[in-house]
Amino acid sequence: MTTEMTVYENVSNPLAFMREMGTEIAQSRMFGCANEAQGKVLAMACMCERSSPIEIARKYHIIQNNLSMRADAMLAELRARGGKHKVLERTAEKATVELIFDGQKYTESLSWDEAQRERYVYAKDGKTLKDNWATPRSRRQMLWARVISEACRTLCPEIVAGTYTPEETH
Repeated sequence: MTTEMTVYENVSNPLAFMREMGTEIAQSRMFGCANEAQGKVLAMACMCERSSPIEIARKYHIIQNNLSMRADAMLAELRARGGKHKVLERTAEKATVELIFDGQKYTESLSWDEAQRERYVYAKDGKTLKDNWATPRSRRQMLWARVISEACRTLCPEIVAGTYTPEETH
């Protein structure tokens, strides 16, 4: 049984459909779209991946006009391909995960001390923490996301080939 959408097969003019769908998505302000161009990119992604906007939003963020794969989507795809993960640590001070895929075991970790030496935790001024790193709970979530994306990219790059996390694009 397939779960992909077949509605796109019935579209006679894909470009017009993407423009119209993109405009509607943008006007709704759903799925993180801030403007019509982002809506059109999301509509194009829907057609290319034969998925609904809801499914695309489950897999990607729109960050600075780019589709960026969500870390939880990376991990979900690894698990769907038969991989396993074990949470070794997930706090505001450190995140560590162990992944097992295709007979290989890989451990990745990132501490708050290490993250503070990276540009991606700071606003444009280079000194102020971004909101998503500013509180213990958000820091825990961001450390985890960075660990998952790095580990999945290392162990199973075909999951993320061609897509990047927001931190990797800056």
